[in-house]
Amino acid sequence: MDVFLGSIDTTSITLVWAMTELIKNPRVMKKLQAEIRSFVGKNKPLVEEAVCNQNLKYLKMVFKETLRFENEAIEFGAQNFEFLPFGSGRRICPGITMATISLEFVLGILLYQFDWKLPDGMEREDLSMEEEYGLYVHKKIPLCLVPIKYNW
Repeated sequence: MDVFLGSIDTTSITLVWAMTELIKNPRVMKKLQAEIRSFVGKNKPLVEEAVCNQNLKYLKMVFKETLRFENEAIEFGAQNFEFLPFGSGRRICPGITMATISLEFVLGILLYQFDWKLPDGMEREDLSMEEEYGLYVHKKIPLCLVPIKYNW
């Protein structure tokens, strides 16, 4: 149960940070949405195989940057001790593949199906990036976004 709950918590926290960074950088969000929408096509469901496809390079880069490794030659599952969220060596996280695919898949669905904006009266500069420490580092002030169904 600890392994299962631990994976859900870290996955959701990483997703919140990714969406926070994307809403603060609308140019990046638009570029990522364009990549996903052009690859998947009009009014088609985003399937897991599409996310696993290496053609979604910008999605993979955004995910890697969310974990602070954009310009590094670090690969998941390798012997990179910088990648401590997943551990390393014999104690490496057994769910590393599931976590990366799940995060990319959920982020892809959110960006494929919806455009996102901040609540009325809130500007990007008002978005807090303050962290709260504990077992996991999560946002001190929760992220609140408004989804807008994308119309083809």
